[in-house]
Amino acid sequence: MSSHKKQYLGDDMYDVVIVGGGPAGLSAALTAKHEELDYLLLEKNKILSTFEKYHPEKPVMTYPCDKSVKGPLPFEKMKTKELVEKWKKLTDELNVRLEEAIDIKQENTTYIIKTTGGEYKSKNVVLAIGIQGTPRRLGVPGEYQKNVYHNQTPCLDFSNKTVVVVGGGDTALETALIAESEGADVIISYRKPAFFRPHKENIDKIAKSKIKTIFNSHIVKIDGNKLILNTNEGEKPIKFDCLVICIGTVWPEGFLKKIGITVERKNAFTDKAIEVQPGLLVAGDLVGRPSIKMAINQGFDAIKKIKNRTSHT
Repeated sequence: MSSHKKQYLGDDMYDVVIVGGGPAGLSAALTAKHEELDYLLLEKNKILSTFEKYHPEKPVMTYPCDKSVKGPLPFEKMKTKELVEKWKKLTDELNVRLEEAIDIKQENTTYIIKTTGGEYKSKNVVLAIGIQGTPRRLGVPGEYQKNVYHNQTPCLDFSNKTVVVVGGGDTALETALIAESEGADVIISYRKPAFFRPHKENIDKIAKSKIKTIFNSHIVKIDGNKLILNTNEGEKPIKFDCLVICIGTVWPEGFLKKIGITVERKNAFTDKAIEVQPGLLVAGDLVGRPSIKMAINQGFDAIKKIKNRTSHT
């Protein structure tokens, strides 16, 4: 991490504190550095920890294709392991503290960011906490066994295994395709009658594969290496070696309520950050339809807004 870290005290403050070290937060931090702003990036876990939990061969989606990447954070179509390697080289340039932000309060025109390691003052805040780090659960017995994974499958060996994937989004389909490519027998369980959300590229690949998809189904119980699947034909027992649950993530409602803000998430791609109150900008998954490219652009946009404001004061 950066060698010029400073914990500002008293009347000193940052130009901007960035909360969250995902694509939006990294983009904002790099842009702030390039714009010569006094900034601090806060991340509760290791930088890029969410990406490192995905299978290294998982492709990184670059949609929407009609939008270009803005700012200094490089991004192109690649595998997860390649993205982590490329972005890790940039984190040493940044002023980062591995602390969790637990509260954000405004006093006049100053923001007080309370963390697990102390308090920081800033003229502006970019909230880029994302939602990918908190996977949604099924809420069924046996879900916390060692052979059950949620969204993330770091370095799993799928060869010669029976893998069940739950979900109907891109993450579920990509996980199933990776498992099959490594020699697994794969079953997808999806609660709806067809795939609606994934990109056509992934749906077409599933259709051409040997992967078995059971629509209109859901798991009711997990016990050791066996699960009970509720289907249109009744309950069906399935033996498995690895179960991967990819049913989305959880909205950080509690934290947003605690800091006193409301974010109206758009069900569309947008590369603009949202300023929910003067000096407090939101970027990343909280803003619109999830997209790494759009999160990068939102982080860039947030800092450009702050820079333009400071240039006129």
